[in-house]
Amino acid sequence: TTTAETGDNQATSTNETIIDTGQAIAVSNVLNVVNTNIINSNGFILFLSNLLGGGGDLDLREWLKQWSPADVLADECAGGCGDEGETAVTDTNQAEIHNEVVVHSSTGNNSAAGDTAAIQTGDAYAAANVINVANTNIVDSNYLLLTFNNFGDWQGDLVFPAWETFLELFGTEVSFSGGEVNNQNAATINNELELSAETGGNTASAAATSSIQTGDAVAVANVVNEVNQNLVGGGSLAVVLRLPGGWSGGIFGAPAELKWQSSGDGIRLIFDGAENGNSAGAEINNDNQAQIDNQVQVYALTGDNQVTGDEAAIIQTGAAYAAANVVNVANTNVLGRNWLLAIINILGHWQGNISFGRPDLWVGHYAQIENNTAQPGERVTFRYTVINNGDAPATEVELTGRFDPRFFDPFEAETTFTWPVPDLDPGESFDFTYQMTLKHEIATSVPEAGSEAEITSLESDNNDADNLDSLLIALNHPVATNHLRRIPKERYAKPPEIIVTKTASMVAAALGQTITYTITVLNKGGNDVTEAKLADAIVNENEEIVSQKFWDLGTVLEDEEITVTYDVIFNASSPPGFYRNGAQLIAGDYASGIASTTVLVYAPAPVAPVAPTTPSAVEATSTVTNAEPAPPVTALPPPGPPSQLAAVGVIGLDDLLILSLISLSVFFVKFLLETDLKIFGPWPIKGYLAKLATIKSLFF
Repeated sequence: TTTAETGDNQATSTNETIIDTGQAIAVSNVLNVVNTNIINSNGFILFLSNLLGGGGDLDLREWLKQWSPADVLADECAGGCGDEGETAVTDTNQAEIHNEVVVHSSTGNNSAAGDTAAIQTGDAYAAANVINVANTNIVDSNYLLLTFNNFGDWQGDLVFPAWETFLELFGTEVSFSGGEVNNQNAATINNELELSAETGGNTASAAATSSIQTGDAVAVANVVNEVNQNLVGGGSLAVVLRLPGGWSGGIFGAPAELKWQSSGDGIRLIFDGAENGNSAGAEINNDNQAQIDNQVQVYALTGDNQVTGDEAAIIQTGAAYAAANVVNVANTNVLGRNWLLAIINILGHWQGNISFGRPDLWVGHYAQIENNTAQPGERVTFRYTVINNGDAPATEVELTGRFDPRFFDPFEAETTFTWPVPDLDPGESFDFTYQMTLKHEIATSVPEAGSEAEITSLESDNNDADNLDSLLIALNHPVATNHLRRIPKERYAKPPEIIVTKTASMVAAALGQTITYTITVLNKGGNDVTEAKLADAIVNENEEIVSQKFWDLGTVLEDEEITVTYDVIFNASSPPGFYRNGAQLIAGDYASGIASTTVLVYAPAPVAPVAPTTPSAVEATSTVTNAEPAPPVTALPPPGPPSQLAAVGVIGLDDLLILSLISLSVFFVKFLLETDLKIFGPWPIKGYLAKLATIKSLFF
């Protein structure tokens, strides 16, 4: 039994109450090898889990590169598993395997009560992997038994050897014409699998506002039995892919002999080598008895939560993932064979390809100029070379060239071009030339002019790092360095890295209370960011924009940090509910990620009537501070139409009160209101209530 729990919590108070559980991860791997002989063979039995999803390739070439070709295995087989065929195998075995596996992962079963109460549960991951090998002989063979569980979305490729290598490894199978095979085998296999992934069963009750949001629940079970078989010579592959969350990708470079079958929520890849040998002298005598019982239970729970609040009650559960894989190999002989069996579960959306080998494109370029320098007004020939250093063809290849438009004449030729490159097999190359003219008027203070080359293809590239090449050519000025040199692409094309964070002073506020929002902008490096604008928006539960504001930040220097604070008051006529606030920095074509936070606005308990007042439309106070002094800059003009500022869009809400005061530190910041912009979304729905001074966000 394997258990991981962060749930089963209780909390009660007369004010705000919050329960925030972490993740729970429980994985059990069971391997039984009984009455089995492994002689002169190489192999792996792998249990792999990617618990947090994300990116990265599963490249089986690394595991298979030590394998021998199938025809070599046939020649090396003890006694002659191939055409000489003098192998003798005699087995008399009895095996009993009983597995009882229980895996339980829980972040749920929590209860909270208070004036405003909330529960947020983390994700729950539970997996059981069982491999049984009984009464089996593996002689002069290579084998790989693999289970892989990816919890959540996966961005990566599943990579097999290139098709020529693949056929070498799996392409020869020896027939049994004339051989003697006596099988007296009996196998009884019982598999009982019980899986549960639960995010529901939640209850939230409150006098004013209640909300329940549940995460994904995914459960996948696989059973593969290889029983009473003789696998002699050649190779075979069987891969089971379970894709309950869908797949965006394709299959590249597969050999024509590969077969695939649809299995509802996944696919199955099958390959058996063609017969072209015999084992006329092989003698196999099997008298084996196998009894295998598997009882596997896997549970993942994030639900079953109860919340009671006088004003508000909120529940947000994490995702629940449950996976079980069972492989039984019994009464089986593997002789002179390459054998691969894999079960792969992607418990989320898969964005990637199945590739048999991958291209590895390299691009480089240089300028054909005398004395390694060029003069303003000179016509320069650039020579490009593209090489496929990979083990698979590259198709739909495109070469893109870029020239700095400040120094190259766009009237002579395009400063950005795209050129189709013929398909490139492994080891092939392509050469191309392009001419550009330097502008006549280039300041003598400019020592160099830059260009860039980039290569792409339809397939995923094995190494993206060499798909981009940058070049500087020296200009023949007195201050020039009088040389031609290459520079790292980071110096020429490295984008800025802007991190925007957004917090609120409270996560639940009654109408009339003051909420202080804080926005932090940090330039982590890369380059200074010029003409930067900070956009801020508030939207209601219906995704209707209720308020907007903009600040012109001018130039944000490398490693500079800017902080903006402002207050918001929701008056009595504002509808209660969730109000999401997001902030984003925009600078030309660059846009940072959206930082957002959500506040629950609720109506307070009734009080004695008071004299009516006339609310103003918006009141706010704001301050902007810099972590380090920056030189003064000139305020920028108001932002353009939506197509020019890909930022957060906002509109006004007549009855919303926002107090706004902007304080500038070091440079001037212009505060813009009521600009009609496009919303970039959806924003992440995640978060939780904060208690007292703890600042956390509640997303719906």
